[in-house]
Amino acid sequence: MRLYCCRVNNIDGVLLEEADFRIRCVTLDHQTPVLAFAFEPGCEFNVRKDRLKAMGLEPGPWLGELKHNLRQEALQRAVGLPDGSRRTTAELAHGAHTFFCESTFLEEDHDQALRTAHLTTRACGEIAEAARVARLIPFHFSRRYEGRLAQVYEEIAAYCGAVARRR
Repeated sequence: MRLYCCRVNNIDGVLLEEADFRIRCVTLDHQTPVLAFAFEPGCEFNVRKDRLKAMGLEPGPWLGELKHNLRQEALQRAVGLPDGSRRTTAELAHGAHTFFCESTFLEEDHDQALRTAHLTTRACGEIAEAARVARLIPFHFSRRYEGRLAQVYEEIAAYCGAVARRR
């Protein structure tokens, strides 16, 4: 856990940063100085209960471990299942027809992605490819790539052939 001090007029005023979320604050003028807080979740992964049932799996704490592995791009890390067996993250995160996945940063900005708990184009493509999805729809691109979205899509496509390109 990393704690930070909020500085007046610091728009990046990070108070708390964890692997899965960040809390920021900023001083605003509301006819008197006030603090505004923002809770910023990291990557969010939703699990379809019908898929779990089809795989004979029950929801439980193991899903948190699976999601953590996805955020850490640890596709080969094993997850303990309710029946006592273990399977890799890649084995468990597969079979979706359409996969919506953030792709906030180009691979050249990998360090920034790590600092902000976001995925890169490479991670997005590799997760989708390992999951054998029929269609990948990337989203949540950094504003720094406005005017360069073709480059973003090309980089994702280098890792996953199922990427749906923006028109």
